[in-house]
Amino acid sequence: MAVSSDAVRLSCKLASFLGSLIRFAPFVLSAIILPLIFGCSEASSSNQVPPVPPVSVVSVSIAPDSVSLGAGETSQFTATVTGTSNTAVTWSFSGCTGPTCGAISSTGLYTAPSSIPTEAAVTVVATSQADPTKSDTVAVQHMPIAISIAPAGSVMVLPSGTLNFTVAVQPDITNAGVTWALGPMCVSTTCGTLSNVAFDSVTYTAPAAVPDPPTVTLTATSIKDNSKSAEVTIIITSPGTSGLLEGDYAFLFAGREDHDNTVTLADVVGHFHTDSSGNITGVEDVNAASGVSDLMAFTGMYSINTDRRGSLTITTAEGTATYRMTVDPSGNKGRLIKFDGLPTNAVISGTGYFERQDKAAFSLSTLSGPYAVEMFGWTDTNDVGAVGRFTASASGMFSEGRMDVTVLSGVPKSFTELTLTGGFGSPESSTGRGTAVVTLTPAPEETTGTFNFAYYIVSDERILLMEIDPRSSTTPVLSGQIRRQNGSFSIATLNAPTIFSLEGETWLGSTATVGRFVPDGFGSMTGTIDQNGEAFTVESLTLNQDFLGSYSVDWDGRSTISLQVSPTNTYSAIAYLFGQNEGFLMKTSETDFGRGEVALGSFKQQAPGPFTVASTAGSFRTNTTVPRANQSGKNDAGLTIFDGSSTVASIIDMTVSTNLYHFDFSGTYTVSANGRGTLTFTSPSPDRSVVFWVVSPTELVGIFTVNTPETSPVLLEYEK
Repeated sequence: MAVSSDAVRLSCKLASFLGSLIRFAPFVLSAIILPLIFGCSEASSSNQVPPVPPVSVVSVSIAPDSVSLGAGETSQFTATVTGTSNTAVTWSFSGCTGPTCGAISSTGLYTAPSSIPTEAAVTVVATSQADPTKSDTVAVQHMPIAISIAPAGSVMVLPSGTLNFTVAVQPDITNAGVTWALGPMCVSTTCGTLSNVAFDSVTYTAPAAVPDPPTVTLTATSIKDNSKSAEVTIIITSPGTSGLLEGDYAFLFAGREDHDNTVTLADVVGHFHTDSSGNITGVEDVNAASGVSDLMAFTGMYSINTDRRGSLTITTAEGTATYRMTVDPSGNKGRLIKFDGLPTNAVISGTGYFERQDKAAFSLSTLSGPYAVEMFGWTDTNDVGAVGRFTASASGMFSEGRMDVTVLSGVPKSFTELTLTGGFGSPESSTGRGTAVVTLTPAPEETTGTFNFAYYIVSDERILLMEIDPRSSTTPVLSGQIRRQNGSFSIATLNAPTIFSLEGETWLGSTATVGRFVPDGFGSMTGTIDQNGEAFTVESLTLNQDFLGSYSVDWDGRSTISLQVSPTNTYSAIAYLFGQNEGFLMKTSETDFGRGEVALGSFKQQAPGPFTVASTAGSFRTNTTVPRANQSGKNDAGLTIFDGSSTVASIIDMTVSTNLYHFDFSGTYTVSANGRGTLTFTSPSPDRSVVFWVVSPTELVGIFTVNTPETSPVLLEYEK
């Protein structure tokens, strides 16, 4: 029988009243009242409104959340769907159509296009089938294949001689490598032959006689993307040639001079012509303590041994200077050190480099486009470092320019994102020399804001320059180089293992740094650093130290970098990119040991690893770098020979101020999988050790890890 709700309520009220009487007659009333109370509880519960079940919200997430791929490479994406029992998704693209998108399967397997002409991004979408309004996206960065052959440019070989070439392909995670070919229209009697052909290396053997014309082109074409290739020109030469090609070269030299018993610095930039028989003529601009000398004419002679080591003399109206040098196998470029220890009021030591000029670039219209620039200099009292960029018009005017400057006057002062204006004057058709003006707004403290330069064109990709304003307490003597910026820039431009180097000055002495950073293409990086801080201080050494970091990249290639080496050791730096994982670098602060520092350098993408002692087999030309920010009087020029196992020998000419040395060192070396190596020389003395990083099998960069007058903190460059 059904009971009305009113009756239930009345019964429950009665039960409540009777329940209050239990304390007076507990044994009698409990048997009557308790069933009523429990019945009321059940009735009350059964008459409550049932709770509303929660509403399920569908959401979609994709893993991984970002990826960079080369041509034809794949990535498996996984979509996780919550809030529904139907976890299926539909994969698609957003913002693109056609083959340039690549392909995505129903299971989330993404395949990049077979050809990627330029860097681009594609958006992949996973949409819930249960609720099509819910989805997630992931960015896929398409990275075009880039191929580099070593040795690069032009190389020389004698008839029947052999050359070994290696190639680096990025990105190429499957190591598909390249195919090799000789051209044009080759037969073995005129072009030579290829042997030991591998996906990443090949051996070339020249024909028995010099062909007409005496040049052969070796081309490496990507197997993964046959639209991408690189080539090198091989020049077959007769025995007895001088080792430099007949033609025009630009050079930059940075040195120390003793002016009225005060050691200061002097810079030189210029041009020379070689007749390929050992004679040169040229002009140079000099900025020394005694003043600025424009367009000083000189003559000279040179000779080069079969091991690519040689000597050079230059004679001006002020006298004759002697240099030792090393020249690359192509004869296109070389490095030199001053080697005569001239007395008072002359440049007593220094280091420089020279490179063959492309005379087709000797015009303002050829120089139009974007460039990055780095310069180091000093006033009478301060060190000054600067990195920046600008865009040159066909008439030579600069636009979209900005520059970052560090001035070391006891403590470093950084001036960021100054506006850069100015322009190139027309270059001379015979030497590639021109003048340029740069104005910085606002002017950095303790310096002027307008600077005049002499520049010499190497090619439309590279220009050397030196300030021609007389030095003063506020006017620095700046010198350095300009590099053309290639491609567009974004956070993804830094995305591969990269080797960096810095050279600088603190208020306690010189400093040199090398290392490796690994950016992820999204703003974070890891890495390892080696630093030799101040001369003659043990605590200045920071060796094989891991770090974490972050970075940003602007549209014009300006990048900010922050590294955390330890809780008390942090670095911040400014970089200006001029290519993929390549650019100029300037340190802007450091907390380590309370030092103030101005330090400049560069970085370059590392060839694919892993590396072993066999990665460095062969002879490397060995030189101290042109001091970007280092007043050390020590300079090296020579060869270092790695046997591919563990033994190393080094033939070195060295200057330490006015002292001249020649050493034949021997010792051992190691190379880790990440490219970090050590040199330990045991003969003739055990106090010469080096840590180096492998950029590629033809290029290394290192620093000394002990401090003596003969091994101060300077950068060493090794090139085949």
